[in-house]
Amino acid sequence: MDGHVARGYGSGRVGLGDRPAVLVIDFQGLLCDPESPMYGGEAVDEALSSTARLLRVAREVGLPVFYTTVGYRADARDMALWPLKVRHLPICVAGSRWTRIPEQIAPREDEIVLPKRMASAFFGTDLLALLNAARIDSVIVCGGTTGGCVRATVVDAFQYGLRALVTSSCTLDMDPLAHRVNLQDIDKRYGDLVELDQLLGELRMRFGNAAR
Repeated sequence: MDGHVARGYGSGRVGLGDRPAVLVIDFQGLLCDPESPMYGGEAVDEALSSTARLLRVAREVGLPVFYTTVGYRADARDMALWPLKVRHLPICVAGSRWTRIPEQIAPREDEIVLPKRMASAFFGTDLLALLNAARIDSVIVCGGTTGGCVRATVVDAFQYGLRALVTSSCTLDMDPLAHRVNLQDIDKRYGDLVELDQLLGELRMRFGNAAR
């Protein structure tokens, strides 16, 4: 038996709350543009297609959608310790092609895009205040990378008392092992790993009538 399971990890589910929102984390040129040195590889197309499906249903049933992008000064003076760990990240200058969100998952005019500099979508941003103001109780987290910004965002959501759900097909990591292991660990400790079709079905069933 898995040692974590034997010790009680992953024994329950957080579930989807009554007022969920979708968080699209750093799905931008840095990960999605094939010419980027940090391109996410073969998984990009599936992740974007799946996220587009999620956004279509979320908008149909009236869920709020929030985006984040990372971007830095051209002189990198606002990057803190990132250059010591992620060699290519300094190319991600605010306003450059590497910060652009792909058209197929682009935000609508009424949806907020929050700039950030660190891993968690909550760190140094107004996200928590915005979620609290909208009385959001749960977040569906998609984006990249699974082992970095997605995981950090899910951990912070849990620590702020927000239920968090992730799907494998709507998240992305350049390292397949990191992708798989971090999803498993999120499911055991901080949130729920759910299948996309199951999640879309629940959204339609629970919130579809309210959107009409």
